[in-house]
Amino acid sequence: MHVYYAAGAADFKIYMTAAHMVHDGDASQLYDLGAQSHTQQLIYPLFPVGNDPLPYNHPAAEALVFLPLALVATTPAYYIFFVINVLMLFTALFLCRRAMPAWDTQVRLPLMLLAAAFYPVVMCLFLGQDSILLLLLYALSFHAIRRGHLFFGGLLLGCGCFKPHLVLPFAVLFFVVRRRWKAAQGFAVGAALVLGSSLWLSGMDGLRGFLRLNAETQQYRTWLFNPHLMADLRGLIQSVLASQFSFFPLLLIIIIISLIFFTWCVLQLLKIHPPADGRNSDGGLNIEFSFCVISTVLVAYHVYPYDLTILIIPFLFLLEYAIVIAKKGRVWVLTGIGFFLLLPLQTIANASQLYFLFALDLLLLAFVSAKWMYDKNDELSQTTFSTSTRQA
Repeated sequence: MHVYYAAGAADFKIYMTAAHMVHDGDASQLYDLGAQSHTQQLIYPLFPVGNDPLPYNHPAAEALVFLPLALVATTPAYYIFFVINVLMLFTALFLCRRAMPAWDTQVRLPLMLLAAAFYPVVMCLFLGQDSILLLLLYALSFHAIRRGHLFFGGLLLGCGCFKPHLVLPFAVLFFVVRRRWKAAQGFAVGAALVLGSSLWLSGMDGLRGFLRLNAETQQYRTWLFNPHLMADLRGLIQSVLASQFSFFPLLLIIIIISLIFFTWCVLQLLKIHPPADGRNSDGGLNIEFSFCVISTVLVAYHVYPYDLTILIIPFLFLLEYAIVIAKKGRVWVLTGIGFFLLLPLQTIANASQLYFLFALDLLLLAFVSAKWMYDKNDELSQTTFSTSTRQA
């Protein structure tokens, strides 16, 4: 399929469209569908576009990432980005393994093969999507925070605001609720860089066009926002209740239920003691990070299969904890992650428009990781108390 994808069938062409428009000085028209159609037809002549292009609806700043590829023909550019994605995936896995000391000695599963068995990674690679870039930013952010560099860790994740719905909930949970104020400050700086770069490229008209395009496409181009392909609360609720409610009442129900779940997540994090610093402590930070990432995916408004690529990090952390440390809840976690790693099951669920059912699996993992997070915090508290008593 890669030849077909490289010729223009992949989502990669939205990034190339944006990169070419910026390169040609048309950044102010970045969210004009007519201008997008014209550019997309020029660079992908084999795919008729007409008046209905595959729209670029990301912040303008992300076009800068792909700008060097505008100097290359579209087919070689696709393969170059494919290789870059693989390298970013290797880097993210390497950083994750450094936070899992028992992986090589007790778990002994090849990380790259595990990632290759994960359907979202496969889809992300062949569609030329940007989710592996977000995965790398998550991995770099965690690595920095684990080493005590809170501001830098927050800054790195703030640069992931090209997909704000997949980082903002995490920043609230992991930075604000957990009182990692330096990380929150760094996140604000990173988000400001993305917003400032976008305004610099496309101006206020571009910002208004960005908001208008995203508002209109989800209502009038439903094929771009298929809830049956979303493994989050929105996908689950909308797939089940779509026949019962019109668009706006259903949207209100989704927001209310998502806020209830998010409030529950906040309460779970408030139960545990605030971190003394950013450093890892016997897996406690790993579980907390995993819980926040899974919760972010569940409340994110728009999550397609390739967006679940960021779940590699919590899956690895939960697998290690389940196999090496955990006693209660181990079977649930291994079963839940196992379903995600059954590539034929994921393929069938995608083709049958039943991918939203994986949201139930993520809810299960969120509840178990919340319990582990609380138990781990209680264990660390008892250890600290015992040490203080012995010292006294």
